[in-house]
Amino acid sequence: MAIPYNPADAVERPRYRRMKFQALTVEEAQEFLDFARGHKDYPIIYTALYTGMRQGELLGLHWDDVDITRGVLKVQRTAQWVTGYGRIEKPPKTEAGRREVDLPETVIKILREVRKQQAEDRLFMAEKYQENNIVFCQENGKPIDNSNLTYRFRRLANAAGLPNLRFHDLRHTHASLMLAAGEQLLVVQQRLGHEKPSTTADIYGHAIPGQQRAAADRFDNLFGHQMGTKPVQRFYSQKK
Repeated sequence: MAIPYNPADAVERPRYRRMKFQALTVEEAQEFLDFARGHKDYPIIYTALYTGMRQGELLGLHWDDVDITRGVLKVQRTAQWVTGYGRIEKPPKTEAGRREVDLPETVIKILREVRKQQAEDRLFMAEKYQENNIVFCQENGKPIDNSNLTYRFRRLANAAGLPNLRFHDLRHTHASLMLAAGEQLLVVQQRLGHEKPSTTADIYGHAIPGQQRAAADRFDNLFGHQMGTKPVQRFYSQKK
């Protein structure tokens, strides 16, 4: 026998809850980098923090994507390890994810050092070196497994006294600190590869300082403070 209503209509759909993230302060980020200096993953950690790139984007970065002279790199693919298939490279999920990222001088210096070290490793290992043209790779040229990088990062973060810090939080830190420093939302959106500024604002809007105060002041300026120069008149409704 059919019932006259759909029982599912009475069920409240669970709301989507965005995963909470941890963003380091400037002081915490500097202390973490100082602690990580000398670690084998220091170059990729440094680049992640200073560019906001995702782990897969960094592991999928080829030297052909990097223009040291111009100080810019192109995000054209993401790399990950899939059980049963091994390493897979694929383009970003969205067109906005395929982007150019301008590099600060410190990152350019880091990449120069990485390229120099790889040249030395290539000579030392000779035929044992596996050429893949990958920016961040193992000492023998082979790709880095995402899970291995994540494991090493967790151990490093724990040792640094940041047990809850994830690799992806470097991206969150980059965005939060840029916005807190007054960078335009559109610029941060482009660096992160979000499709819309609203996505960036939804995630990091809390990091923009003084939004309400600035809005209140702008509204006040619309009237040129004239309302406060005249006596307040009171209006009363009268019944006829």
